[in-house]
Amino acid sequence: MKGHSKKLQDFLTDRKIPRDKREALPLLVGPEGILWVVGMRQDARFVVHRGTTDCLVVSVRNRVSEKE
Repeated sequence: MKGHSKKLQDFLTDRKIPRDKREALPLLVGPEGILWVVGMRQDARFVVHRGTTDCLVVSVRNRVSEKE
């Protein structure tokens, strides 16, 4: 978002995510706030680049497909 922040509600509304689906949407959150809306957007402050020295790798699986 080019250095600008956006409220989560506004982001989800812009992406046309129905209200009843929003509660199940996984978020990765740290002390700085929301780091990643899983599958949609990551906070630009935490994008890996050439000068990155530490990295946390997170793996996410779809819980629905695990039940099938």
